[in-house]
Amino acid sequence: MSAFAEDSAMGARISSLLPKTHQPSRGRSAARHRCRALDGSIGEGPLNQPTRSIFHDGGDTGERLRALDWAASPLGPISAWPSALRALVGVMLAANQPMIVVWGPGLTLLYNDAYRAVLGHKHPGALGGAFLDV
Repeated sequence: MSAFAEDSAMGARISSLLPKTHQPSRGRSAARHRCRALDGSIGEGPLNQPTRSIFHDGGDTGERLRALDWAASPLGPISAWPSALRALVGVMLAANQPMIVVWGPGLTLLYNDAYRAVLGHKHPGALGGAFLDV
């Protein structure tokens, strides 16, 4: 059996173990699937996640991110953020290692609690600011 066939067979076995609600249906975009947000609410895909779920369990930095007026920032209101940005922020905040996300034409800087040590005295002023100004 070729390596490709073995990988395909393994993928089919794993898919068969997943609950049907977690398996993507053919011909529909992922944004239309019902999903459970991190805060327990249910929405129609990642584009409708509430603000709390984006910054969920982000420690001190997550609290500061929730408190920022994003509508007045270059990124705009959270409801307008692309799903890729929301996903990156969620991964970043859940990580134990220092991580940053620099996004948009203004190069807006977002970071997690572990990255605060890298910034030193520039935290919390750097949060949501322009990366090139930090």
